[in-house]
Amino acid sequence: MPTVIAQPAAPPAPSTPPAPPPTAVAPAAPAPSGVADLPRRRARIVGIVVGILAVLAVGAVVVAVLIAGLPHETAAGPGSSPTGGSAIGPGLPQPTKGAAAVSPDGTEVTFTWTNPSPEKGDVYYWARSESPDDRQVTPHTRVVVTGVVPGSRVCIDVALGRSGRTSAPERICTRP
Repeated sequence: MPTVIAQPAAPPAPSTPPAPPPTAVAPAAPAPSGVADLPRRRARIVGIVVGILAVLAVGAVVVAVLIAGLPHETAAGPGSSPTGGSAIGPGLPQPTKGAAAVSPDGTEVTFTWTNPSPEKGDVYYWARSESPDDRQVTPHTRVVVTGVVPGSRVCIDVALGRSGRTSAPERICTRP
């Protein structure tokens, strides 16, 4: 009889264990009050502090300008537009005794005035009254306006400039 040799049985095929059923993830528990808001509160506080510092810086600049004053011109060359100083000076004399003399052909007017208390360095700011932005400066108490239409009324405003201050203007006109 033939002999049968028994062969060992093949190992069972590996089987993958069945996947566990999906489980629901529970929502995270809410953070304790105030902990989640920390970054927002910190950003808000930083914004407020920066805003306060900016307001203080602007305020400091304004105070410095008010205390020190803005730079200004006290004299300028012909044809320029001087500022005439920083303020109308209290107690600064105003030009007086203004007069206007028309040339025989009527095309020029000579304006004169006096300074009741002249000091070294005094200057006079003047402009035709119809164009006050075209102010000019002179150390003299006399100016000549040319190019006048004969028979027209011509006026100038003249103010004394001294030590960065300007007097109130004096208006001088030709007679109509």
